[in-house]
Amino acid sequence: MSYPALCTLLIFMGLLGSAATDMYVPSLPQISQSFSAEPSSVQLSISLYLIAFAMGQLLYGPLLDRFGKRRGALRVLWLGCFGALLSAVATKLWILNLGRFLQGTGFSAISVAVPAIARDQRFARTASLLSVIFGLGPLLAPIIGGYISHLYGWQLIFTLIFCYSLLVLFALTWMKDDPSTQPNLASAGWAELRHSYHQILSHRQFVANALAKSLAFSGAMVFFSISPFVLHKQFQLNAVSYGWFTLSLSATILLAKIANSLLIGRLTLHQLNGIALIFINLAPIALLAISLPNTQSLPALLIPLALFGSGAGLLFSNTTSAMFLPFPKTWGGRVAGLAGMIQMLSAFSGTMIATCVGTDTFIPLAGVMLGLSAIAAACYYGLTRR
Repeated sequence: MSYPALCTLLIFMGLLGSAATDMYVPSLPQISQSFSAEPSSVQLSISLYLIAFAMGQLLYGPLLDRFGKRRGALRVLWLGCFGALLSAVATKLWILNLGRFLQGTGFSAISVAVPAIARDQRFARTASLLSVIFGLGPLLAPIIGGYISHLYGWQLIFTLIFCYSLLVLFALTWMKDDPSTQPNLASAGWAELRHSYHQILSHRQFVANALAKSLAFSGAMVFFSISPFVLHKQFQLNAVSYGWFTLSLSATILLAKIANSLLIGRLTLHQLNGIALIFINLAPIALLAISLPNTQSLPALLIPLALFGSGAGLLFSNTTSAMFLPFPKTWGGRVAGLAGMIQMLSAFSGTMIATCVGTDTFIPLAGVMLGLSAIAAACYYGLTRR
């Protein structure tokens, strides 16, 4: 397969995660009303998706290395397709949550396969561009999902996710095997697998960058888990308005990734990560200040969103690159799987905490985000200190 065709296919596959995660977030209050359920019960649909995603990445990393990225992803993607269909026709909340769990189980294989294939192909010269394009998913998905939910109901969102996942399934079927997607049977032994996992998890550069990225991502997922309910209660934002409101966060992340591509070479990855960690710690502090009585306003909320988005955009790009650098390309699936598992377990823990805090004001949300950001900075500097 030609280089442009493979890049296009990787982008198409990679955007599935944004569609499955971000499109339905604006409809969380509507889903809560539809099932007459508490917000915490509906938030569980996010947590279940994340924990399934985490476990899937840990499992699929070595399996895709052994059996091939394309063939391995094909064997499990159908679970995600079925889960999306199940959520679309759900008449009970537990059915929707089961569908979300299956989506996480199936779609996690794609999140492992895409960076692993890119790593095997040595796409360093387009890594930043791919990162920017992947940033368009979170940018547009909430807006599209908000309109769909408002005009046609939340069920159609999962129907579209089902159709998208089918297209990805067909694309993988059409994709021809090449050295980046073929099996690597030499890496099949469990002893070798345990050794490689030990090597990866023992490497301070990998752990520092994985934890920093994962905790920042967890903060973003906590925001998306709580903010729809708070904004609906305090400012009466419907699904459409919420989708446009989150545009500021996603757009800032995208702009930060573009700025990052220009700053690489002028500043080291460590310096860029330091700037990013300052931003993501200032964001919840600003959110706390704005959440005080008589200071709340919708335009003012754009300040902490811009701060967090700037930090996340820088951090996500550079930590991803730094995690892969110390290891051979034949470990691509394992590195991606472990990094993804850590990220999703962190997000799962954050969203589970979110189900236990209030959704009436932004103060609990800001507190959780501040705790996660502070731990991210402590882990990064503690592990990278020489």
